[in-house]
Amino acid sequence: YPMASAVTVLTQFDLPYFQKKNRRTVVMPNPYSFQVASRVSLSDERKKEVMAIGNLNRVHHKGFDNLMDIVKEISSMHPEWKFVIVGAGNGGRPQLEARIKELGISDYVTLMGFRKDIKELLSRTGIYILPSRFEGLPMTLLEAMSQGVPCIAYDCISGPGDIIRDGETGLLIENQNMDEMIKGLSQLIQSPELRDKFSQNAPGSLEKYSIEKVGAKWENLIEQIT
Repeated sequence: YPMASAVTVLTQFDLPYFQKKNRRTVVMPNPYSFQVASRVSLSDERKKEVMAIGNLNRVHHKGFDNLMDIVKEISSMHPEWKFVIVGAGNGGRPQLEARIKELGISDYVTLMGFRKDIKELLSRTGIYILPSRFEGLPMTLLEAMSQGVPCIAYDCISGPGDIIRDGETGLLIENQNMDEMIKGLSQLIQSPELRDKFSQNAPGSLEKYSIEKVGAKWENLIEQIT
């Protein structure tokens, strides 16, 4: 790292560590892949559905094991709401299916498997949840916010704290505090007004993650070092 002309990192969390190795360390996020929705669907146009996205081979990393306990609590308070997990991978599927059966929540959670229509699914879902134990820069969170989905996420290492302004563009929950996650998710479910606020605010907050902004940062850095 000290020999490099510059070092790029994904999030502010990474910055102090790598600045000790190389003074020219720059936060360079990945750009979101979906075009920001021009018209955002509000709560009354969306399904009563909480969505999570991630590879099922990474159950622990993505926090899907703990998500089952969250489903159990939320389904008892808000039985009209359902959960869906979108993602390929057969490695963790038996573990999740066994946990779903053990908790008796088969009517409340669906493992959808791999899908190509993520953008369309997000445009209709009511809430997006990120229960991960750790991330780099969670692209699914950027994608969900770009489609105006009200989002709630653990403030895990790293990424969610860079993306969400708590209370303005989504809800950030203390990392792995399940009681607070259940409380926050229940709050979102009960408040269409809060969901609509996040739906309206989130897409416009992502400008720094656009391909134009990120591309310009890369061009500027390359010009500096050449």
